[in-house]
Amino acid sequence: MNYDDSYSIRHVGTFYYSSYRDSNTILWVRPEKVEAKWYRADSSVSISSSRYGAEWLGYNTSGKWCGREDYSNPLPMSWGKLYTNTISNDGYINCTVAGCYVVGEQRDTLTRGGSSWEFLSCYLFGENMSAWPS
Repeated sequence: MNYDDSYSIRHVGTFYYSSYRDSNTILWVRPEKVEAKWYRADSSVSISSSRYGAEWLGYNTSGKWCGREDYSNPLPMSWGKLYTNTISNDGYINCTVAGCYVVGEQRDTLTRGGSSWEFLSCYLFGENMSAWPS
């Protein structure tokens, strides 16, 4: 559960995944589903864009280099409604090789009056954290 700095919006997100470490201690992760729900305490705040889902980059268990995004963009959205995105994945991704990662992300642009700000929650798996863009 996350709040924006002004506590105007509360975001509840759940990232479902499977993972294991093989005999070489390599971390393998498979994204499966992302659930998201938004609440607002301040009715003057609106969400002008929203997305939730997962993306990944890396080798799968077949040795194939995979890179994909699977996001939903629920707008207009209903406050308090549960949104679910079942992820169409490439199997388990090797998250130990430098540059490889799996991430679940929720990103929103919030607006109040003439001000807007971005609200980001993410769940990152990867040995090389610099693989995630700043």
